[in-house]
Amino acid sequence: MKKHYFPLLATFIASILGVLFLQSGYAATGLIKLSPASGTTEKNKNFTVEIRINPGDPVDGVETKIQYDDSKLQFVSIDAGGSAFPIELAQSGGRGSVTVTRGILGGTVSANNSLVAKVMFKALVGGSTVNLNLSGQSTSAGSYQDPGTTGASRTLTNPPAPAPDPSPDPAPEPEPTPTQPPAPKPDEPRDEPKDTEGDPNGRPDSSDKPPITKPNKPEQIGSRKIKLLPPKFRQAIFELSGAKAFKTYIEYGNGEELNLSTALSKLSKQHKIALDKNLLVPGTTYNYRVIIQEKDGKTTKSKISSFKTRGYIARVRVLGANKQPLANKLVTLRSDPVTKRTNSSGVAKFTDISPGKHSVIYKDGNKELKQTIQVEDVVKSASATTSPPQNFSVIFTVDNSGISTGLVAALVGALIAVGLALIFGVRKFANNTSDNNFPPSQGPPSGDSVVAFDNNPTQTEQSSGKDVNELLNHVQGGQTSDPGTVVTPNPNKEEKE
Repeated sequence: MKKHYFPLLATFIASILGVLFLQSGYAATGLIKLSPASGTTEKNKNFTVEIRINPGDPVDGVETKIQYDDSKLQFVSIDAGGSAFPIELAQSGGRGSVTVTRGILGGTVSANNSLVAKVMFKALVGGSTVNLNLSGQSTSAGSYQDPGTTGASRTLTNPPAPAPDPSPDPAPEPEPTPTQPPAPKPDEPRDEPKDTEGDPNGRPDSSDKPPITKPNKPEQIGSRKIKLLPPKFRQAIFELSGAKAFKTYIEYGNGEELNLSTALSKLSKQHKIALDKNLLVPGTTYNYRVIIQEKDGKTTKSKISSFKTRGYIARVRVLGANKQPLANKLVTLRSDPVTKRTNSSGVAKFTDISPGKHSVIYKDGNKELKQTIQVEDVVKSASATTSPPQNFSVIFTVDNSGISTGLVAALVGALIAVGLALIFGVRKFANNTSDNNFPPSQGPPSGDSVVAFDNNPTQTEQSSGKDVNELLNHVQGGQTSDPGTVVTPNPNKEEKE
């Protein structure tokens, strides 16, 4: 009976292990979401949703897919500016789905509400609702994290019906007939007018006091005035006014293409137009153009201008290889290149910086050294006007301090020591090789050749040569050699004692 229980027990154990392995392969953590979760858009207008992630655990990659009804929405573009995942792995859009896959190399993302990408759609219909269904995964070191997902919905509306024509503008009051000033008496001096040529404001020309242009000076489109209020982190408001009622809307974008726009306003003499706070990024430059539509439908466009939203403050402390501050050095911050000089503490202060990764560039001679910092997007309120500085420290392994005198002295000393060692070594080698005298009792080593040169030797040298020949004659059995020849002992012949 016990044998019958073994298959059941094995199956149970295998099931338990399978569940454990599945749990280790897919650790459910985090949330991928679309923001905003809901909103309203008029027909033929664009809107943007942001793909964001609350990682739970640190992640290094995200893959997402948005599915939508392509009879109601049209895919426009994908924007990865400011993404926490700088590497694009795959992205596509159209025909009812948008795919975005991004990653980060050599690091992880752990901050909540981190931006993955922004996706723009265009409303094709009005009087309807469309769902944006989101699915996706996040990865960490090659393992799926299996996060939750939250999509979004959008209410699509029709443009408002044209407002009835307002009451006609009152007739302008007749201008008063100008009166001539009384002629001066002959004995009274005439006041000469001051020279105001070339000054648009009518001020006297003065080279040492140039006219001051006030910020956000109102622009003009015909008789209509346009004023941009000082931008905030996520807020840009335009005020427009004119003597006659008109409609208006604003086209804008953070590149050459003005792919965003506000809704067409109603007919009025005064307008206050705010750009969508969900589409504005702190520390970012936007181009814009104002379009005026008259009561009869005629439109007039302003020239393209630009503004920059308020950004973050980054205080970057620059240190050398010895972790000492690099004072009074030029440091450049990119993406938008901005160059500042460090103070005595090695700190360079950058203002109006956009969130995301930025490169800190320091040039040491012909070398360009680079480090990366991450500016966090901490302001979410559209009306916020301030944010505390974000502090960073970067260390460059090479600085511009030059070679120290101590190092130079050490190098010179080492070279002198090596040179002396070589000189003494060569002299010792020369002495050893020149000493060829053998002890008289031993003679030359066996197998060596003896060379006698006939170069008119002295008496002493002749005697020495004779003794050597006699010795060789004795060894070889009476054979002699003439001077100047080489004699090699015969190792096969026995010596006679």
